[in-house]
Amino acid sequence: AGQNKSGVLLVAFGTSVESAMPALKAIEQDYVEEGNFVICAYTSDIIRKKLEKSGTKIFSVSAAMDECARNGIKELRIQSLHVTSGEEFSQLERMITKNLVKYPDRFEHVFLGQPLLESEQDMNEVADAVLADLNRDRKPGDAVVLMGHGNDRGHGDLVLSAAGTAFAARDPLVFLAAVEGANSFEKILPELKRKGVNRVWLQPFMIV
Repeated sequence: AGQNKSGVLLVAFGTSVESAMPALKAIEQDYVEEGNFVICAYTSDIIRKKLEKSGTKIFSVSAAMDECARNGIKELRIQSLHVTSGEEFSQLERMITKNLVKYPDRFEHVFLGQPLLESEQDMNEVADAVLADLNRDRKPGDAVVLMGHGNDRGHGDLVLSAAGTAFAARDPLVFLAAVEGANSFEKILPELKRKGVNRVWLQPFMIV
């Protein structure tokens, strides 16, 4: 257990779509290749239960923390794989606190890494990286709509709105919308029409 004194717990909302899983696996592999002891967890109860029915067991946050303790981890680094500090990240914070209150002496140190978009620097780096990776077949006049998840609770919508502004400042034909919350596709549709856009590329702005 001595070699596992430090460990990483990666926490995502989760997915039950098989074609989406390689994205999460790739992130996990990056941490493993750096020599970390790594455990993964999903915050979504619904997705974990769905996967369990098909024979795949994924840890909840609390169960993953228990597993880290069983493996002798004393310095635990928990990294959120959420895009913004929305509802799911707030839930993650509550889960961690609840576990630590229940078992106050298990870990010597616990660190929580913030979601992807937490500062202006994050936003600029993400915008530059995404724009550098847009579809090579895009032609002049083609718009790109990046689709985030979003939610109608917490301040995640504000962060996505600011990210949309960062993209637009770099490329006026790149828009950011969300499946849930205030930044709906319907909000940017009039702007697409106003700019006379005939073709739109849809691209996910999500981990999976």
